[in-house]
Amino acid sequence: MFGRFARALSGATTKFGDKPEVLEGACAAAALVAGKDGSVDDAEVSAMLAAIKANAMLGGAFSEAQIAAAAEKQLARIKQGYTGKAALNQEIADVAALNDPEASKAVVLVALDVAAGDGDIAAGERQVLDGIARKLGIDLNRLMGE
Repeated sequence: MFGRFARALSGATTKFGDKPEVLEGACAAAALVAGKDGSVDDAEVSAMLAAIKANAMLGGAFSEAQIAAAAEKQLARIKQGYTGKAALNQEIADVAALNDPEASKAVVLVALDVAAGDGDIAAGERQVLDGIARKLGIDLNRLMGE
């Protein structure tokens, strides 16, 4: 019995290991939310890394080095104006193309955790979250329990 549980748990934590686009999409979504106000502060970066590591599907599938590299790549894009924003949105579109509801949900949850990191989701952050969730086919209100 415990063997089946361990195998099932192991599969859950590595499901996205062969899908780096899910990690990139989660970091891109988090960067869009964090950068909504025009800058990204250390607390938002910490919230992004913590949210990814805490997500069983992402944190268990990627090493800390992979997570840090993906976060750094996507955070650099938020500073690149419209070109960077287009690249971030393409990362989210790549996740949508997987047609994997679990992957989409993981991406939205990471972005949501970053938005709520300071205890309040600002109107601009909520607008970004709505757009990300819509692109991924996720009902944000339902996910937030509203």
